[in-house]
Amino acid sequence: MADKTKKFIFNRIAVWAFMFALIISPAAALTYTKNSFPTFSGNVITCDGNDLRISCQDSGDGRNHFCSTFGANGCRAVEGRDNYGGPGCLITCQKEDRCSDNTPFGQCSTNNPFYCDAGTLVRRSSICGCVFPQVRSGEDCITPPACGDGTLSGQCSTARPFFCSNGFLVNRASSCGCPSGQTASGDNCIPGTGTPGAPPGTSPAGPTTLGAGQRVPNKLLIIDIDAKVDGKSSSNIRNNGKISKDAKPDSEVELTIELRNNFTSSEGVEIQNIAASASIENIDNEDDIEQESESFDLRADSDKTMRFKFRIPLNAEEGTYSIFIEAEGEDENGNDHKDEADIELEIEKDAHDLKIVGFGISPKEIGCSRNAKANVKIANIGEEEEESAFIEIKSESLNLGVKENINVKSDSNGNIVSRLLEFSVSSSAEKGVHIISANAYSEDGNLKDQRTAEINVEGCDGLIEEGNVVLQISPPSQAKKQEKAPSLFSFRLGGFDPITAILLLALIILILFALIVAFALAQGEKAEEEYY
Repeated sequence: MADKTKKFIFNRIAVWAFMFALIISPAAALTYTKNSFPTFSGNVITCDGNDLRISCQDSGDGRNHFCSTFGANGCRAVEGRDNYGGPGCLITCQKEDRCSDNTPFGQCSTNNPFYCDAGTLVRRSSICGCVFPQVRSGEDCITPPACGDGTLSGQCSTARPFFCSNGFLVNRASSCGCPSGQTASGDNCIPGTGTPGAPPGTSPAGPTTLGAGQRVPNKLLIIDIDAKVDGKSSSNIRNNGKISKDAKPDSEVELTIELRNNFTSSEGVEIQNIAASASIENIDNEDDIEQESESFDLRADSDKTMRFKFRIPLNAEEGTYSIFIEAEGEDENGNDHKDEADIELEIEKDAHDLKIVGFGISPKEIGCSRNAKANVKIANIGEEEEESAFIEIKSESLNLGVKENINVKSDSNGNIVSRLLEFSVSSSAEKGVHIISANAYSEDGNLKDQRTAEINVEGCDGLIEEGNVVLQISPPSQAKKQEKAPSLFSFRLGGFDPITAILLLALIILILFALIVAFALAQGEKAEEEYY
């Protein structure tokens, strides 16, 4: 009985030891055990499938029984003479180096793009490739969208010379041919004898070997277009499609274009000196705005992401604009490759919208002279003309508030105005930097835009303010005699603009002059009376 108990404990320790090994050892994670105890003499236990047998161990209780190997991957329980208890076998197996779909380690699965990596199926299109009509996207395979006429990507359309390139219909007369009465000129069709090309709905056949001057199917593809308008995304835009987010004048538009060299790794043909460009057509007073990349090379079966940023002109009219995208290059065998796409961008305007496009303060530092100017430039980017809009120059810390009405047209040739607003800073203003804001209000009274600038207020020991009059007393001049002496004093009338102050000053001088004349006349009459 004691032997039976010891055997039982030994078997359990062995089982737990294997389980512990499975936990702590990554390599052991590919092994497993099976136990036939309790069984009968001659019973065979085997590993699963084609898995490899590592060992056979007696797992029975009692005595006079053992476990022997059997065949390629089995263990057989055997009883000897004078035995008692029950026989059993503990078999340890190692999984065959294959993944769950029976793909051997380090090989591609028949289910692209999966690859057997140490027993785990992972997507690895860079090694295993993709099955047509799918194309690579990172390490995955995706099915490109069909074109608008229903033609599958990578095939010729029924409307020659069009070819469906990842959802984009592009001219490809060199591969798809031309209609009757036309002939191919590059990838376009011109009047002449028709060329048959590839049958509609099929993939154009390229040459089996690539050499200089040979005609080959285009392998430079625009495979994805994304856009952002003022930070709002629009993804997977198809050829002849539309950006889902509307823009307005002064919007920032960013295009992300993904290009692919569709030569396979086995072909190994590099496309060189690729130039990509994007242009928004007729948006700037009927002129285009265009961005172009620097030239680059692209290896076979590789992708390249390009980004183009545009600022919509302030004078852009409301409407739909075409964005033309193009990429072209030449492979190392001298063959040209080119792809292009057209997408649309919608420009929408609010009824009332103003944009401050320039704001500055002069001078930026003030001392004894407290007069300054604000230069403001405003654009009307709304649909309606602003006949009674206004600009406000404001600073809480300087107790400043100056307003001026403006009239801004909405048409593209006269929608920007500039204004110069003068203001004075009080002598009681604290020294230091103060923030001044320019506010643009539309004629409906709503604040549409705001810009800020800084002004530095410095001290002036000779500045004295009494009521509404500010006197600036200058110290005695130390200049040479031949130099003009500075004015002994200057003054201004606080609370009035310069023109009003001058008029008031002239009026005061006239009144004083009249009083002096009257006094002189009175003295003259008195002298005459005394004389007579």
